[in-house]
Amino acid sequence: MIESQNPEIDLLRLKDRVLRSVAADRDVSISLDDSDLIAAYPRPARAPVPSYEPAQVQPGFTPNPENRYQIHELMAYRDAAFISVAFTAVLGRPPDPEGYEHYLGMLRAGHSKAEILGRMHSSEEGRARGAHIEGLGPRFLLARVSQLPVMGKLAQVASSVAHLPAGERNHRNFEDYVVSLVGQVQENARAQGERLRGAVEALVADQDAIFSQLERRLSRHRSRLELMRGALNAERAKVSALERTVSQHTKVLEELQRELAKSKATSPEAHALDGFYADFESRFRGPREEIKKRQGVYLPFITQAGAGTAEAPILDLGCGRGEWLELLSEQKLVARGADLNRVFLEDNRQRGLDVVEMDALACLRGLKDQSFGAITAFHVIEHLPFRALIAVIDEAKRVLKPGGLLIFETPNPSNLQVGATNFYLDPTHLNPLPSGLSAALLELRGFHDVSVKELHPYPQSELVKDGVPATDATINRFLFGPQDYGVIGWKVAG
Repeated sequence: MIESQNPEIDLLRLKDRVLRSVAADRDVSISLDDSDLIAAYPRPARAPVPSYEPAQVQPGFTPNPENRYQIHELMAYRDAAFISVAFTAVLGRPPDPEGYEHYLGMLRAGHSKAEILGRMHSSEEGRARGAHIEGLGPRFLLARVSQLPVMGKLAQVASSVAHLPAGERNHRNFEDYVVSLVGQVQENARAQGERLRGAVEALVADQDAIFSQLERRLSRHRSRLELMRGALNAERAKVSALERTVSQHTKVLEELQRELAKSKATSPEAHALDGFYADFESRFRGPREEIKKRQGVYLPFITQAGAGTAEAPILDLGCGRGEWLELLSEQKLVARGADLNRVFLEDNRQRGLDVVEMDALACLRGLKDQSFGAITAFHVIEHLPFRALIAVIDEAKRVLKPGGLLIFETPNPSNLQVGATNFYLDPTHLNPLPSGLSAALLELRGFHDVSVKELHPYPQSELVKDGVPATDATINRFLFGPQDYGVIGWKVAG
């Protein structure tokens, strides 16, 4: 049998309160709001960049409200500008894409401007517009005649001779226009250079202001970061001190627990009834060989778990008379037991069994994580207070290896004889545990594939058989059904 620890001071609750206090003190709140920096140093206004004003290569064209033009006014324009001016003057509208491409192609193919003006003017739209272009008629006629095979050549020669003076004037005018245009371009370039120089100077000043602002903000950030670093270092020091305090308190609490368990286990009063309980077990538990035969139903589960090796031994809590340890030894499996009854412990040692005098919970808490392949407890959990039972389940889960096995066997209160009478034959029993409750406890504490195995029904000779079959079956189930059950849970593998 394993007795539970029941100290007058609730050490676990005291430890939880210390840990919660430390967690509350570790909360650190630091504001990183930068709105005050932005408000203190707003971004400067960006300097305007001057717009680009291109040089006027050809003079602007203003339509005559009376639709009257001199031909030389229109022919002063060149290339695409001439086509646009011709559409505006002759047809009174901007060029459409198809007409624009057509007449620009003619001009670039060598057709004269007079011919293009004449074709527009003589078109149906041009006649309807009725623009007056002085000097267009003879020039257009000459352009048409120039296209004839023989007369055209003569006409071209005559026209060239007749227009030599005008051609010379036009050449001089063109030279003057080019010189004027070059001067205009140079002046435009000088003016744009001045504007760009001013814009660059303004941008440099703008960038200087921005960099100055950034330096101020970075300086304030550095100051704030230094303050934060100092606060964090102070908090770290505080947390370290609290952690040391918690560690010290934890060690004190654990030492108190050990001392309480040790004083209880070694006090003369604690073992005054060891002999009595050994005799009590001999009277009511049954022969050793019968108990070993009953416990043999768990061997397949031990095999399935791969437990019983030096690397994954079996731990039996509350090993009592040691029937289970003896059965495991006969199967060449590595196992050890723990109990508080010195009569049982001495008898087990004489049988060559590996046992230790220790309380179940204290035994588990002294073991390393994932160090056992299976943990068993036969008729132990009914001796434990509820909180101690939960602690045993949690510690067993910690100590078990992945894929490890936990087995609890206990009286079955579903059998009314057990629940109402037999359970209380043992004066150290506390509360009967229904199988549904035991299974739920294992599942809720993290075990999986939990199953219940009902065991040890009354012999057939004691069953009721004289009444109605259905009634007999009900009576037999509740009065002569399984007297014990085993609850089996597995730790998740991996």
